[in-house]
Amino acid sequence: MNKHFCCPQCGNLRGLFPDYCEFCGSLETPFAQTSYIKVDLEKGMPTVEEAISYFQQYLFRSEELGVRALLVLHGYGSSGEGGRIRRRFRELLESNEWANRIDEFVYGETAHHLKSLKLSATLKKELEKERFSSNPGCTLLLLKHIDLHF
Repeated sequence: MNKHFCCPQCGNLRGLFPDYCEFCGSLETPFAQTSYIKVDLEKGMPTVEEAISYFQQYLFRSEELGVRALLVLHGYGSSGEGGRIRRRFRELLESNEWANRIDEFVYGETAHHLKSLKLSATLKKELEKERFSSNPGCTLLLLKHIDLHF
């Protein structure tokens, strides 16, 4: 697991999960050290329902920690027509299942030119490394900024 968050108490790097620091036990919200989180919905060969549940855990936790973007890897399917996880994930996106959390989404195959997207230079550079553009096996989500501290 990539460790992209910094514990505000001890300074050690940690992952998105668990909710506490593995080093000092702090429950304080960590600081993001990355411009995006990559979520692989195909890891471990889950069912469609398991993959969607897994995604939602990442979505809610990312939102809580103030992450701005998620790069969702859902695959394209071996048939060349799009896999079951990809189809269901995109159906839910298009039906506004997570509209209160997701500001915008971009399918990899329609992102031919990252320069035209309104993204930070750092995120564009990272997406180029990930080979996001023209890739039908992934979707970029830009999350809404929600102030959770009332």
